Amino acid sequence: MRLLYVIFIFMMFFSCEDTFKQEQVIGKYVPIGYKNTFDTIWIKADSMYLRKVYDRNNRLVLSTTQKYIFLNNNIIDFYFFFENSDRDLIQFPELLKDTLGGEQCRLEKHKSYIRFCVGLASQLHEYCYKKIK
Repeated sequence: MRLLYVIFIFMMFFSCEDTFKQEQVIGKYVPIGYKNTFDTIWIKADSMYLRKVYDRNNRLVLSTTQKYIFLNNNIIDFYFFFENSDRDLIQFPELLKDTLGGEQCRLEKHKSYIRFCVGLASQLHEYCYKKIK
C-alpha cells in the first residue's frame, strides 16, 4: 500500500504543468541566446501577434501580424509562423519564405519568467523565447 502512495505522489509531482491566464501571456517575447538573428513577438489581447525578425546586421527581414489561439491554459497556437532556429538569414534568405505553417508551443514558468520553445528542439529547450517586461 505504501508503494501505491509513493507512485501516486511521484506521478502527481511529474505530471504537473504550468497554467496561465491569457492576461499573463500577453506581452513581448524575445529569443534566449540567439546569435544570428534577433526576433520579437508581441502577443496581444485581441488574439493577434506581431512579429519582427532582424538579421545579425540588425536589418528588418520579416514583419508580420497574424492570429494565435490560447488553449488549455498553457498552449499557444500561432498561425503562419516563421520557425526561427537562429539560422543565418543573410546567407540563407530563402528561409524566410517558410511562414505558411503554424507552431504550437507549450508555455512554462522558468526561473522568474514565462517562456515557450519552438520547433522539434522544443523538448531540448534549444530555441526558446522569454517574456520580458
